[in-house]
Order: sequence, then structure tokens, then C-alpha cells
Amino acid sequence: MLVLVNLTLDPILVYYVLLGCLICFGIANGTAQASLFTIFSNSIPTGTRSSWMTWDRIIFFCGSMSGPVVAITILRIHGNQWDVSALTLPLSIGLVCIAISAIISFFVQEQWTLSVESDNVQEELRKRGKKAKKCFCFNSDTHIPYLVVFRDILGGLASGMTIKFFPLFFEQIVKLDPVSLQVNYLCSTIALAIITYAVKLLADKIGRVPSILISTYLGISLGWTLAFGKYYFWDVSWAVCLIWVLRTAFMNCTVPLSKSILNDYTNKESRNTWNSFESISSFGWSGSAVLGGWMLDKLGYEWVFIITFGLQLVMTIPVWILLFLVPGKETAVAVDIPSAGEQIETFFDNSGTTLDNSDDSFSSRDFTRKR
Repeated sequence: MLVLVNLTLDPILVYYVLLGCLICFGIANGTAQASLFTIFSNSIPTGTRSSWMTWDRIIFFCGSMSGPVVAITILRIHGNQWDVSALTLPLSIGLVCIAISAIISFFVQEQWTLSVESDNVQEELRKRGKKAKKCFCFNSDTHIPYLVVFRDILGGLASGMTIKFFPLFFEQIVKLDPVSLQVNYLCSTIALAIITYAVKLLADKIGRVPSILISTYLGISLGWTLAFGKYYFWDVSWAVCLIWVLRTAFMNCTVPLSKSILNDYTNKESRNTWNSFESISSFGWSGSAVLGGWMLDKLGYEWVFIITFGLQLVMTIPVWILLFLVPGKETAVAVDIPSAGEQIETFFDNSGTTLDNSDDSFSSRDFTRKR
């Protein structure tokens, strides 16, 4: 449909049609992703979420690599130019892939999720007699989800000011052609997959929150390097691309860790609500993009970058509080699993067979002793 619209209608009408399509796509994506992710989280035993979510993220990045590869192939065939007709085909292929993934989602059932094995951490710590940790007026029983979501919203507002304009920056300032830009995005996706795995290994050693802080500060430092490099290396395309790739990787590789913390400290009944707050973060991207576009016209890329990465520095404040509330090691929920003998007794009870301790009867206790 978008191909026909692009070819037959007035450009202004095309623009508004595309706006409407993107709004509908954003609503559908925000609604579906939160529910799907909650089902995924409820299917993971507590204490192992960061590992599962890390591999889920890496697999997502591996799939994302196909996008730039397809785009590079098509652009090489149709001409390496910023042309609507050449860019429409990659967009259409991407939409077809999204439609296929939406069909697969119909086969995901909430009834297949785990029970107490995926419960929240607070209940398990209470059973062990451990008191809630405190930092100022915050405690680990109540405030961890609020701090994680607040960090995500701040990050979304900050990132939205520039993330939408990086393609323009590479086209107008760095002078990248379409194929080079896609190669840049391909490299960033590969770097994201590698650094996401590396940060998970680091989290296993020093904890999730310290790993988030280290990675975030590295990303912010690289961002400021990019911002202040206007008079030094903005005319050196490979240097700009390298710094941007590493900055993007370090700033986005901690998503599995933060999401695992959020889902560890929310109960199953409210997890979908908390995961839905990610949609608010995405909405913040769109809202701050308007402000970022206005600032870009008035101040230029340099100052927009400086302000953005300064706001990203502010989003680390809630993470410092989490450092004192979230244990370094993930807490697993202990589940009482019946012994083999108890399971056999239950089986015979359900089948109507009576068990006693006479010598000629079958005893589950004898069975467990002799095997």
C-alpha cells in the first residue's frame, strides 16, 4: 500500500498518510510488545532472567543485522542515492517481516507460563527472614520498579532529542551515502550483540547495577567526545562512525539487565503494567524529538549532542540509588519439589490404590530405599 501511495499521490498527502500509519504502528507495537515480554518474563525462573533476556536481546540483534544487509543489496542494485523509489523496497520488506512475526505471536499462550518459580524476589527474601534494604527514603520492597522506570523515562526523553536525527547528521555533516550509512548501522548492531554479551559476563562478576553504571558512563563519555569533536574530526568519517557505533553499543547494551531487575521486583499480576511503562518511554522519544528538531535548527548538532548527553548523565541518579537496593547476585525463588516417594504416593492415591506398610504391599518408601 505504501508503494502505491508513494507513486500516485501528492507528496504532502503521502506525508500525512505515513504519519497516520506510523502512529497506528506505534500503538500496536507498544501494546503487543509489553504483553509478549510479560509472558516471556513469566516463563523464566526468577534468578535467571538476566541470562535469558540477554540471549533474547542478542538473537534480536542477529535478526536486525538482516535489515541493513537487505538494504545494502537493494541500494547497490537500484543506485546508491537518497531516492524514495530505492528506499521504498527495503521498507516494504521490513513491514512484511513484521507481519510474519505478528502471526507467530498468536501461538504464544499465557497458560504456558511458570507458577511460583517466576515470582518476585521480595517474597522469597521475606521467607528467608531478610529485611528490606534502604537508601535514604527508598527501600527494596517497594521502590525498585519506580526507580527503574524513572530511569528509562529520563533516558527516553534524552535519547529522543537526537536519535531521530543521526541519519541526517551522517548525511549532511559526515557526508555518508546510503550504503555507507547502512554499513554503519550494521556495524552498530554487531557491536551491540558483542558488548551486550560482554556486559552480562561483567554483571555475573560484579552485579547488574554496577555493570549498568559502568556501561552508561562509557557511552556518555563517547557521546561527549563526539559532540566536542566538531572542530577536530567531524570531517573524518571513519572516526565519527567508530565513536558513534561504540557509544550506541554501550548506551543500549544494558537493556536486558534493567528489564531483569524490573521483572524480578514486580509480582506476576502487575508485571504487564510495569512493562507497559516502556511505551511511555517510547512516547517520550517522540515528544522530545520535536524539541530536538527545534534546537537543531537554532543551535546545531554540537549543542543538541551536548544537552542530550548531559540529560543522560542525570538518568544515572536513580541507578546510584539502585546500587544500594539491588543485591549483586540474582536471587532465585526456592520451590518445594516433592520427593520421588511422595510423587509415587500421589500417583497411587490419584489412581485409587491403597498403600500400607504390610510386607506384601508396594510401599513408596520401600521403593525409594531399594532403587
